[in-house]
Amino acid sequence: LLEHFVQAVLYFETGQEQTEVQKKLMALVSDNYIAVYRHFAKAVEESSKAEEEKAKQLIVFLYQYYCSHVDRLPREYQIMMEERNEKKERVVCDYIAGMSDRYAIDKFEELFIPQAWKV
Repeated sequence: LLEHFVQAVLYFETGQEQTEVQKKLMALVSDNYIAVYRHFAKAVEESSKAEEEKAKQLIVFLYQYYCSHVDRLPREYQIMMEERNEKKERVVCDYIAGMSDRYAIDKFEELFIPQAWKV
């Protein structure tokens, strides 16, 4: 079987004509590859949707926190409100929008997840 597979694949490298068996073997391999790909793509999509909801909640928590605690924003964002009269909602959105995923998660953990107590 492997010998037939190798010969069938060589078609793509050499351009040699495939036999009917080789064509059917490549069709079978292609169909199986597509089935496996679709199976894993569906699983990834389902887990991604769950993570997407978590990410939305994380952003909501950060937004609500910083709107209530503008004094915890970096100084440059506080200046935007004080000197340029920017609305706090816009400044908080700008701050969160500039966060990388990792930084947003770190900030969330820093603000909302209790640290282990040291004894």
